Amino acid sequence: MSKPFIVITEIFFSVIGVLLGYAITGMTIATIMLLVGIVGLAGIVIKNGILIIEFTDELRGRGMRTREAAIQAGKIRIIPVLLTAVATILGLLPLAIGFNIDFAGLFSHLRPNIFFGGDSVVFWGPLSWTIIFGLLFSFFLTLVMVPSMYLIAERLKRPMGQFYGTRFIALLGFAGPFFFIFVGIMYGVRRLQGKKVWMGQLKEAAKETEKES
Repeated sequence: MSKPFIVITEIFFSVIGVLLGYAITGMTIATIMLLVGIVGLAGIVIKNGILIIEFTDELRGRGMRTREAAIQAGKIRIIPVLLTAVATILGLLPLAIGFNIDFAGLFSHLRPNIFFGGDSVVFWGPLSWTIIFGLLFSFFLTLVMVPSMYLIAERLKRPMGQFYGTRFIALLGFAGPFFFIFVGIMYGVRRLQGKKVWMGQLKEAAKETEKES
């Protein structure tokens, strides 16, 4: 469950990049085209996230440790992620800046009449800038946040499984500061129920403690 959650969370982080881009440049936000651009952005961001996670799982299947596998996956897959982002940005840049060529005049009179702006940029500009801003931010997000969240999820499975009886509670690790509030609530519930609470001791240390007592 943690892997789809990581991919979906990456979409929301990329939206932060979009809003930061509009805030820094001072552009006017066209709501409808912004939302359409976010839908297109989500498809690219999800593909990059899946690429990193899938390759990390493959490296772990070869016997590599989780942390090392996450780092190596980011190093090896940086080129495909970078090429995807750069190709998309360069393809959308003419639409974003309103680059226009009069092809009829170019082929008939050899006069391309190149100009920037026009009516089309009002419609396609916000859509293009939304995807461009999101890709610029999500590129670093894919190589930093995705491996980090993957590592957090994997490392929380065992302790949280022993703490509350299920490893799926590790998903709360993505709740940030609220994670500690949730853990505190779970701790209190277990105490009220009179059930044992795992306090982070290893099995060997716990057995030695029981023998001494």
